[in-house]
Amino acid sequence: MATYHCTFKHGAVTHAVPHQDYICREGKYGTQRMKEQLVYQESGNLPAFTSGNARAYWQAADEFTRINGRAYEEFELALPQELTHKENIQLVQSFVAKEIGSAHAYTFAIHDKAAANDPQQRQIHVHIMYSPKIQDGIERSREQFFKRYNAAHPERGGARNDTRFSGKNGGDELIAVRERWEEMINAAYRERGIEASVSSKSLAVQYAEALAAGDQDKALILDRAPQVHLGAKLTYSTQREAAK
Repeated sequence: MATYHCTFKHGAVTHAVPHQDYICREGKYGTQRMKEQLVYQESGNLPAFTSGNARAYWQAADEFTRINGRAYEEFELALPQELTHKENIQLVQSFVAKEIGSAHAYTFAIHDKAAANDPQQRQIHVHIMYSPKIQDGIERSREQFFKRYNAAHPERGGARNDTRFSGKNGGDELIAVRERWEEMINAAYRERGIEASVSSKSLAVQYAEALAAGDQDKALILDRAPQVHLGAKLTYSTQREAAK
C-alpha cells in the first residue's frame, strides 16, 4: 500500500550517539531481533578528523556542540513497499544527494519491520541524520570544528551552521522538501509502471479535494484517521503488552 510519511526534527546535544546507535542497531540496540530489521546503513561526507568513522563524528558533535545547540538534524521517511530494497536504497541516496548535498556529514539507516499496530503490514522507512555544520574546505580539529563560526576569520572559528530549516523561512523550506519527496516517490512508481501514488498533503486536504472533484470512492478511502507513528519506546512497549 502506498503511504506517505516525511518528518523532520532537530537533535539535541548528548543525543547524537544514542540515536546513531538506535538507527544503526548498535550498542544496546544491537540485539538479534533489532539487527534483523536493519536493511542498510551508510555514512558520508565525514571530515578528516574522523578518519572515516561516523561514530567519531557524532561523539564529537555531542561533546563539543554548545549545550543549547543542534547536534544533528533528522529526516524520517516512509519508503515504498512496492519497491525492492535495492531500489529504495537508491531512492534514499538520491534524496540525500538532493536535500543534504556534499557539505554535511550524514548517517542513514533503512529499517524493515512489522507495523506495531498491524503485524501483517511491513513498515519500511529510513532515518537520515545529518550535521547542521557546513564543511567549507578548511581543515579543523574535532574541537574547533564545533566552535562558533567566525565570519571575519573563518579559519579561526568553527564550521558555519546551516539555518535552512531553523530560520524564518524554515517552514516553507520543509514544505518544499515534502513536495519534492512526494514527486520522487511518484516518479519511481511511474518509471516502473506501478499504478500507485502518494501525496504530501494531509488526509483532510486530500479528502476535501476528492469531494470537490466528485470522487466519492477516493473520498471514502481518505476518510480515516492518519496513521500514528509510535516511536521506538512506545512501539516495543506495545509489542511486549501484546505478547503477554
